[in-house]
Amino acid sequence: TFRRGEALELRWRGDADAPPRLHYRVADQSQRWREIVMTQDGEDHVATVPADDLDTDFHLQFFISLACAGERRLAPGLDDDLSNQPYILVLQA
Repeated sequence: TFRRGEALELRWRGDADAPPRLHYRVADQSQRWREIVMTQDGEDHVATVPADDLDTDFHLQFFISLACAGERRLAPGLDDDLSNQPYILVLQA
């Protein structure tokens, strides 16, 4: 969860050829996706969604794009049967 108007740190752990990118927006389809290059912190990759972007009535949705062994990937991505949502939803507290 996150609190309205407070920055939110997000972490991802996994292999990547280059720094992964965090793609996020509030759960409002009129808003554009924003992108932050994640930084290495030990075994994790970290990005912080700015407080100004979270001063909203909406929840936050995000996914991560990366390359691993030369192959482009999305996390969480889509299952083979395309039955899941390809992003993570963070609820506002």
